[in-house]
Amino acid sequence: MRTALVAAIKRTPSGNLRAELMLGGRSVLAWQIELARELGCERVVCICEGPADEVLAQQKWVESEGREFHAVRGNIHLTGIMRANDELVLIADGLVPDREAVHALMPDEGELRRGIWTIAAGHELAESFPEDFERIDRDRHWAGIAVMKAGKVQELADLPQDGDAMSLLLRLALQARTKCHALSSDSLEAGRWLLATSQAALEEREQDLITANAPAAPLSAPLQAVADAIVRETAPRWLDKGAERSAVASIVLLSAGVALSALGQGMWGLGVAALGAFAGQLSGSWARMRSALWSRRANVQIERALVLATDLLCTAALVLALSMVSTSLPLISLALLAILLSRTVGKGCANSQLSAGTAIWRDRAVHMAIFALAAVFGVLPEALAVFALGATVQLMLREQAY
Repeated sequence: MRTALVAAIKRTPSGNLRAELMLGGRSVLAWQIELARELGCERVVCICEGPADEVLAQQKWVESEGREFHAVRGNIHLTGIMRANDELVLIADGLVPDREAVHALMPDEGELRRGIWTIAAGHELAESFPEDFERIDRDRHWAGIAVMKAGKVQELADLPQDGDAMSLLLRLALQARTKCHALSSDSLEAGRWLLATSQAALEEREQDLITANAPAAPLSAPLQAVADAIVRETAPRWLDKGAERSAVASIVLLSAGVALSALGQGMWGLGVAALGAFAGQLSGSWARMRSALWSRRANVQIERALVLATDLLCTAALVLALSMVSTSLPLISLALLAILLSRTVGKGCANSQLSAGTAIWRDRAVHMAIFALAAVFGVLPEALAVFALGATVQLMLREQAY
C-alpha cells in the first residue's frame, strides 16, 4: 500500500497552522492530500497536535472516497500502522508544490520513483528556511518530497519520541542510501515550489493560479464572457459551492419563466428565463474553474443534465409565449427548431478559426434575452425564424469548411 505522510504541526509567525492557510479556496492540507491522491496514495497519515477542524474535514473527504485516513499525535503511533512492505511518500509540513512539477519528477513508466528530491544549498528556499529544507550534505538540501520504504518507520521506536518525524525519517532514508534526485530549475521557478509560511506568501501564487485557470469565453458569446469574468474576479470566494448554488438558482428562475409564460406574461417569462440561463452558464464557469484549480474533474453528467434542462425549459417558455400569438403548429415548432439548431451549431468545431463563430450559439442567456426583447416589440415569431435561419447558414458554412 502506498501511504502519504503529511503534517499539521508547524505554525506561522502569527500563530496559525500552516496546514490551515488557504490557497485557491481550500487549505494547504487539502492541496497536499489531493496531491497524494494523484500520486496513487491509498492512505493518508497526518501528524497533528489534536483533532483540529481542518484535519477532521480532510479525514471526512478522504474516507468518502474509500481511502484510509489516520491522524496521529506522536512518532510511536506511526510504527503501529505502517507495514514493512508499504511505500511511504513524505510531503513536508506547509509545502505546496506545483502539481505538474511533481508529476514531471515522480513518474517512472507509470510508477513512482523512490528517492529524496533535493535543491541546491545556495537556493533561496534553502537559505531562507533551513529548518524546513534540511541540509543533506555540503551541496544539497531536502526539497520537501521523498518516496521511501515504510519499513524504516519501525526504527522511530528507537529514536527520541519528541523528534520531528519527517526529519527523522529523512535521516533514516539517507542512512539506507536512498537515491537523491535534484529538482530541475523549471520546477523551482515562479513560485512553483512554495512553502506556506504566511497567508501573504500564498496570495501571489493564488492569483497566478486563478489567472492561469480561469475560463475565458470569446466576446462573441457576451453573457458567457460576463459569467467567466464574474468567476475570475470573485474566485476563490464561492469556489466550493458556487456551481451548485448557481445551478439551483438557474432551475428556479427557468421554472419561474415557464410559469410566467403560461400565465400569459410572455415577455416577462422569457426575460426571467434569460436570467435562469445566465445562472446556468455561471454554474458551468464555477465548475470549470474548480475542476482546473482543484484537479477534481467536473461531473460531466450533472453539467450535461443542467444544459439539457435549460434548453427544455427555455423551449417550454418559448412555446408558451408563442401560443399567446398563435396556436399554429408550424409557428410553435419554430421554438423547438431554433433551440435544436443552436445546440447543433454550438457543439463546436475542430477548426479553431470557427470557435469564435460557434461560441455565440452556446450562449443561451443571450438567445433568451433577444427573444424577450423581440416579444416586447411583438416580433417573436420573426426573431425565431431569423435565428433558425442564421443557425442553418452557420451549419452550411461549417460543412463547406470541411
